[in-house]
Amino acid sequence: MDWIEEYEKWKQFDDLDSGIRHQLKVFERDLSELEDCFDQTITFDQDGMCGEIGPGPNRINIYTIRKAAEGLARYMEAQSIYHRVRGVVIAYDSRFRSTEFALEVVKTLGIHGIPVYLFDRLRPVPLLNFAIRYLHAYAGVMITAGQHTAEYNGFRVYGPDGENLSDEEAGLLIYKVNQVKEQLAIKIADKDELLHLKLLKILHDNELERAYMMELKKITGKAELIQAYHDLCIVYTPLHGAGNSLVRNCFDSIGFTNVHVVVEQELADPTFSTVTCLNPEDIEAYTLAIEYGARLDAAILFATDPDVNQVGVAVKNCEDIYQVLTKTERNALLLDYLNNIVNMPLNSGQEFLKARDAVQICMLLAEVAVYYKSKAMTLFEGLLEITEKSGG
Repeated sequence: MDWIEEYEKWKQFDDLDSGIRHQLKVFERDLSELEDCFDQTITFDQDGMCGEIGPGPNRINIYTIRKAAEGLARYMEAQSIYHRVRGVVIAYDSRFRSTEFALEVVKTLGIHGIPVYLFDRLRPVPLLNFAIRYLHAYAGVMITAGQHTAEYNGFRVYGPDGENLSDEEAGLLIYKVNQVKEQLAIKIADKDELLHLKLLKILHDNELERAYMMELKKITGKAELIQAYHDLCIVYTPLHGAGNSLVRNCFDSIGFTNVHVVVEQELADPTFSTVTCLNPEDIEAYTLAIEYGARLDAAILFATDPDVNQVGVAVKNCEDIYQVLTKTERNALLLDYLNNIVNMPLNSGQEFLKARDAVQICMLLAEVAVYYKSKAMTLFEGLLEITEKSGG
């Protein structure tokens, strides 16, 4: 089938979503764009599915989201009934149509009789990963496009341990998604009916967040150190994403009292209007945070990407200029701290860090910054000391 036939099939579909029908009319003015929407199928791979929002099988829309969810349902139906009844947790970030797409996943899984837990508002990846384990669910879905620009969205799956699927699991899921041929014909359930049947539970996540905080306190090593230097000046920017509430509550729970959020970037904004870069490991993401840091003489700047799958940190270097630390530099600081201060063997420290999510890494780095403040040193000076000790 060529792209024109596929386009006509969508156009002639009686129950086509009205918004998509309107988009088709707009796109008819640009045949090259229309062809790109219909000449192939959006790829579903080990990282899930990500693409521009728009009409057609090569864009993210309610029908391609349903196809991915239908594939997940068939994947779960290939497991034992015990696995299926554990259900799926669904979260979403601040992107355009994320709430709508999350509900499409609910309705597609629900018609298969699979229980679904849906967060009542945008929530980040670390809380989703924790919720999967806490609720003993079999899988989790995040509606997100990571660090892509505003016109993108996507669908990502996590396993029963809250981690990425193994190669074998991902291979089977990809196979099941690719088996779904008629995405326009996928049946969906009614949300109210799913609520009535108790197949849909809305997560008002106070209990989950409290439980997450309890786990967080178990991994922070030196509460007395934080108490002594609780006024360490920290600047945090969620970059208009899903991190604002959870990260700020975590800082508060751990005991930090001098945390400043970049006000211009604290609220969810699907256009990411004040940001030119969504990668928290790129200095361009810190333009406003650096302004705050300079004004407040902050010891450390933190940024999280839209779904909080990644955290970045910037500190003042020897020239008194904020510099983003690489992942290698961050790990060097963390491993040295865990090994020499928390007395954790190096191999254990490496495994410990692998199991930590972005928010936990953020809190641990703040703790390391407190440790160096207790020695009248900056985090960057600490990094130089570690490098010198290792002969680097």
